[in-house]
Amino acid sequence: MDKKIKAYLAVMLVMALPGILGAITNYGAPQTNVVQVGNVAVDVNTGNASNGTQRVVLATNQPAIPVTLGVSASTQAVNVGQWGGTATTLGQKQKVASVPVVLASDQDPLPFSLAGTVTVTPGTGTWNTSGSTVSVQNVGGTSLDSNLKTVNGTSISLGATTGSASLPVVLPTDMLALVTVSTNVGTPVQHSVGATVTSATLVPANANRVGIECDSDCSNNKDVYIGFGVTATNAMKIISPCSSWQPPAGLRFTSSITVISALGTQTVRCVEY
Repeated sequence: MDKKIKAYLAVMLVMALPGILGAITNYGAPQTNVVQVGNVAVDVNTGNASNGTQRVVLATNQPAIPVTLGVSASTQAVNVGQWGGTATTLGQKQKVASVPVVLASDQDPLPFSLAGTVTVTPGTGTWNTSGSTVSVQNVGGTSLDSNLKTVNGTSISLGATTGSASLPVVLPTDMLALVTVSTNVGTPVQHSVGATVTSATLVPANANRVGIECDSDCSNNKDVYIGFGVTATNAMKIISPCSSWQPPAGLRFTSSITVISALGTQTVRCVEY
């Protein structure tokens, strides 16, 4: 190579050497100012995406990014999983797991029930229940005193009264039979028969009979069996000598009465009225 050319290249190398050394020194931290993406000026600050917005891929361990929905509630369905840090579920819950609400001014009356002990302090005014139904229930096993004034809008009072002004009741299944006592009691009629070992009618049936009482004579000292509406046998009701019989209290007995003696003859008398 020509000496002049070598000398020229050496001079040029010496002159470029500082720049090369500086580039090598700064290679570990190069600085680049990106002004375009795809030949379009780079977007800065917040705003809508455009051709100048650089696309990125989020790392798999990227922390959660808060998101604000900019969609109207009328078109965006949201499934509320928690309220105040407490999981929300359907159905009636305790107030700590319920969403607070404000009732509308035209809200229909809500069903209401009381639990526990309720103390009512009488005031100086009255309770206006016009147009409403008031239900008083037994609370916690404690009786609530109430003075009934009306039944179905009709005033009630004490003592016997008509059915329309009476409180309706249901009689229990084990209640004793009700008895209607006639005030038209006729003249007592006496029946007498000498009972033998053959069944005989002592008192014929009487639909108008109000009461009856029978007794056995003391002289012959024989047991007598009586039948009610059927032929008497020695397996029926016994009337011992010098004893009497009458229907149980409240029983209006109207059938015939037959008698038979256990042995011999025994006089039996009945008085009906």
